Amino acid sequence: MFLTMLRRRSQQPVISVGPDSGPFAIGDHVKAVANDDGAVLLDLKRDRCYSLDPVGSLVWRLLLTGRTPREIYDAVAVECSMSADQLEADLQQVISQLFTSGLVVLKKSTGA
Repeated sequence: MFLTMLRRRSQQPVISVGPDSGPFAIGDHVKAVANDDGAVLLDLKRDRCYSLDPVGSLVWRLLLTGRTPREIYDAVAVECSMSADQLEADLQQVISQLFTSGLVVLKKSTGA
């Protein structure tokens, strides 16, 4: 199983998301539908549709539960048989694309 998680019509520059970034939340303008084959994300603000394969869908769900990229790496490594370097690079790319595209945003700190 390889990670071709996020397909888009046009490419944008990808920003760097560190291993301890997060927690993330779904953008207010994003609707998602997931099943065993992956997920489809609809960006209502930009009128774009994105598709995630099953591993990408797992990453999406883990991001939305407040996991950091490092925690997601650990969870996906159990499910996926690929080199550690390739997995890390693929996760960095997909999380950065989700963030850059506005599909996920950093949760605002509520402060105490």
